[in-house]
Amino acid sequence: MVVLAIFAIFCWPSTAGPADVPQTRLHIYFGQYTADNMGDTLKIFKAAYEKNYFLAAAYSRDVLELGYGIHLGGEWGVAVRFGENFTGELWGGVVIRPKGFTSREGITIGPAFVVGLSTITKSMGEEIKRETGRRGNASFLFYLGPEIVVTFPGLRRWELVYRLHHRSGAGGTLGGLYEGYNANSLGFRYRF
Repeated sequence: MVVLAIFAIFCWPSTAGPADVPQTRLHIYFGQYTADNMGDTLKIFKAAYEKNYFLAAAYSRDVLELGYGIHLGGEWGVAVRFGENFTGELWGGVVIRPKGFTSREGITIGPAFVVGLSTITKSMGEEIKRETGRRGNASFLFYLGPEIVVTFPGLRRWELVYRLHHRSGAGGTLGGLYEGYNANSLGFRYRF
């Protein structure tokens, strides 16, 4: 059902804004996994980083403006995970993107949230320890991608993006896990 909802978002004609404002985005980013839970991973400079990384690409599209500058859309993403071993990840979700705040200098800072599902080819790092400790399975979990987006004047189509890349069983709902795997990431997004 969730997969059908995400697919429907990409097929829906966009009514998210004026035709001259790009509503489609391509995001390329790099991240490093931590042994921490989601909250501690957000402590970027104090997080317990592992020697596990990922390189990801995501495609998103805004399709509805809900009012007050809030857009709704969808995202599909793929990642190559590497370090201790080599695995892959695929996710899809719904994106909620508020307008953000623009400074007098023309710099815009705003949040966005991706909520969906994630699947991997093989577990690694802290993910394996969590599976073993709970006798769970991290192959199919929920995905959450809260992010901070920064755009600069004169570079309207480009965004600098920090994202917390989070996989979770949501209290044991999926895979018998509470926490999956967390990473801090940084990347660029192009709007077209």
